[in-house]
Amino acid sequence: MSDNFEDMLSKIKNNTDEENRELAQQLHSNLSQDQASKLNSLLSNSELMNKLMASDAVKNILNKLGGEQNGHQ
Repeated sequence: MSDNFEDMLSKIKNNTDEENRELAQQLHSNLSQDQASKLNSLLSNSELMNKLMASDAVKNILNKLGGEQNGHQ
């Protein structure tokens, strides 16, 4: 992973929940309307989210954040 991604993961890990909610809102507001729609569609589809959360890439990110690998937080 790139250094920027590692820096971002470190920041997220050290942020408060409120800071991370604000960051997510900022990132969401920077998306195009089409991108935001696609993201909202993905997030609202529990079957796709379960597949995504079970992926090795997400497990790796959660591990770096200190989260659980076998469940959702």
